[in-house]
Amino acid sequence: MLSSLSIDSVALSAFQNANVTNITFSEDRDYGYTVNIDFNTMSVSLSQNWEKWSTPKCDANGCETPKALEKQDSISSDELKIIGKKFLTKYGIDMNSYGEPKVQDSFPMIAYE
Repeated sequence: MLSSLSIDSVALSAFQNANVTNITFSEDRDYGYTVNIDFNTMSVSLSQNWEKWSTPKCDANGCETPKALEKQDSISSDELKIIGKKFLTKYGIDMNSYGEPKVQDSFPMIAYE
């Protein structure tokens, strides 16, 4: 498959014993995600597709500073766990090898152990 590809005047067929080691694809939608599959480590990573997430508005005077979040802006640990489980279910991520989610107190994110 690689021997017949040519991208922007680069003949991939010139590379010897080439293998596909990872594949990356991104959702083309607002707040979409990017998925990277690494065949060397047999791992999958998921991150925001930064081109599709909102960014601060900038003009000649600089960029706006987003309002800092405060304690009252946060949601409960139980709500965070529900959101996390729905996300994992939506994307078919198998969590059978992990325990129940725990919310880290130092930063509002879900950690699985």
